[in-house]
Formats: sequence, structure tokens, C-alpha cells
Amino acid sequence: MKPNTFYQIRKQILWGNKYIKYAGKPLLFTHWIDSNVLYIDHILNNQGKIDETLLLQKLKTKTNWASEVVKIKQAVPNHWKQKKTSHESTHTNVHITHNNHYINTLKHTQNKNIRKTFIQKSYELPYIHKYWQNLFNCDIDWKTLYTFINTTLVDNRIKQLKLKVIHRIIATNENLFRWNLVHSPLFLHCGKLETLDHFLSHCRYLDQTWNTLTDIFKHLNLHQNIRCIKHVAIGYKISYNAYDDINLIISYIVFSIYKAYFISERRQKQLNILKIVYNEFKALDNYHKQKTINHTLITKFMNNLQTSIL
Repeated sequence: MKPNTFYQIRKQILWGNKYIKYAGKPLLFTHWIDSNVLYIDHILNNQGKIDETLLLQKLKTKTNWASEVVKIKQAVPNHWKQKKTSHESTHTNVHITHNNHYINTLKHTQNKNIRKTFIQKSYELPYIHKYWQNLFNCDIDWKTLYTFINTTLVDNRIKQLKLKVIHRIIATNENLFRWNLVHSPLFLHCGKLETLDHFLSHCRYLDQTWNTLTDIFKHLNLHQNIRCIKHVAIGYKISYNAYDDINLIISYIVFSIYKAYFISERRQKQLNILKIVYNEFKALDNYHKQKTINHTLITKFMNNLQTSIL
């Protein structure tokens, strides 16, 4: 994540940082590392400015120190300078922890690898990534998944919902109860806990919809059970681009289920969800025709779906 706040900026490592470049390249002054000058915060005075006198006192080896200070001043982005000298920044202490093992590694690491080996944070998966991988007890190809979302899903509504599902921030009763917005986490239609899994796949209200969709998938030679939270939330064999059309279909099904949930007043009214699915695919098909894009599998899926709802 690109540093934006004064707190993030002051905790930025000086060396090998892609955001701190002189003549297009990250900096690496090993004798500054020996002097324990490692972060932006280490080169600032009480006014949040880069202080030559302070650095002169800190550096054990002072050869070329003046020209190196000039390089650092030119390398630090201008908008960082404004934020680190703000009143909020100069009146806030920033706590930075580091491990001596990483410091020693840093001094013997090539410039391009510094950021990866020094910042412990780079080894840690985001919480939500760890959540899904622990739930399914497998690794997930997050890079391919996000590429799929950003390139294959052209409809921003579908794209945004996909991200909400991944981050588990759909307005299920479980979440609404956790956020103190409803009095119960249970689903009114069946009295069960309304988790994300229940919301998108296992609610009995969706039985007819999912049974029909499962039959269509089988007709398309996909016999794997798609009605599970792993395929619905993350995708089916998401690491392989060959399954992009399958995952696009799943994404539109998920969006249609989500859309129907609110049209039916949280499933208090009966609704033909398959018609919503079909209308969403019809709009997608029109887009493909305008762009002269051919998706044979999606066309077959639409034809089978149309037959099912007639």
C-alpha cells in the first residue's frame, strides 16, 4: 500500500524503497545503516524537517555525508515533506520496531531485495487472505484472482460485489448484528444463522435456483459442485485462466442472488431468481456483441438458462 498518512510516511524505510528514488533508483548507504539511520523518522528534527546537523551527529562515517544528504532530500517525495512537517505529525510520536537480524541482512542484500527482506510486514498475508486460506486449508492464487476481477469483470457492480464478498462485508444478518444494526443474527425466512455461506448458497430459499443452475453446469460438462462458499466467494480453479468464463458466470450468479435478496425484501417474497440471472447475462451478451467478443460457454449457458425458465 502506498504510504499516505504522516504516520505511514515516517515509518518508511529509507533504503531500497521504491518510493524514495534518486536518479530513478532507490538509495542504499550502508554506512548510514551502520549508524542505525534506517527510517524517514530517523532523519527528522522536531519540526519534521531533514536536519543536516542531526545527521552529522548520528553518522559514524562522515565521508560524503553532505552530498548524500542532498540526494536524500531530493529523493523524498515532495508531498511527504508537507505531511511530515504538519502540526499533527510534529506533535505525534511514531513507534518503530525492528529486528537486528533484518538490519544485518539489509547490509548484505542487493538493493532490489532490501524491501522484501527487511520489512517483516512483507512476509505477512492480509488478514482476509489468511482467513480464506485457513478456512479451505489451501493456498489461493490472489494475484490471478485480483487480475480476474480487474480485467474479466467489466461491470463495476459485479466487480464491487466480488470484492465485498471476499472481504466478508456483505450485509448479512450476522454482520448487521455484529455492527449493532439489527437485533438478531438469524435469518427470518428459516431461523438459521445468516452467514455469508448461508446468504449466497445454503439457504433453502435458494434450493430451486441452485438445483437448476447445477443441472445447467452439468450439461456444460462441469460436474463439480459449484454450490459451495469456496467457489462462490473465491472462484472455481481461479489459478487457471481457462476457467475465467466459468468464474464470470459464477460472479453473475452471485450478483443476481444478492440483487434478488433485496428485491424480495430479504426473501420475504417469492421471486424467480433465474430470471434475474438471465437478464443480467442478456445485458452482458449485448455488451459482448458491441465489442465483438465471443464467449461460447456463456452463450451456451444463456441458452440453457432460457430453456429452464420458459
